[in-house]
Amino acid sequence: MTVELSDSQKEIIDVSMKLFAASEIPGLTIKNLAKKIGFSESEIYRQYENKTQILAANLNLFRQNKNHIFNAGLTTEVNAVAKINHLLTNQSELSPTSLSLMAVFLSELIQNLN
Repeated sequence: MTVELSDSQKEIIDVSMKLFAASEIPGLTIKNLAKKIGFSESEIYRQYENKTQILAANLNLFRQNKNHIFNAGLTTEVNAVAKINHLLTNQSELSPTSLSLMAVFLSELIQNLN
């Protein structure tokens, strides 16, 4: 299921990933995020309850993008080798950050939740 995000939510997600890329999860605070975007902290809280929801929104967007690329690659009228090539060459579209950054993101998220 694809969830439509507001422009504010999209901006929060985009900037939160940039903050995460620069300083990992501890640097991603509501205060830092609001300052970077130019929103008040209360505006961030109107969009998302807390940092965990922002991180979950990032993961959901990553999943939606991954599913879109995967499904688009499988529904084309080409042979299996061409489909596999499509999937491998389009991995960079999965997220605004590299897949290695996403791996670090996930491991840090899991570590902080435990």
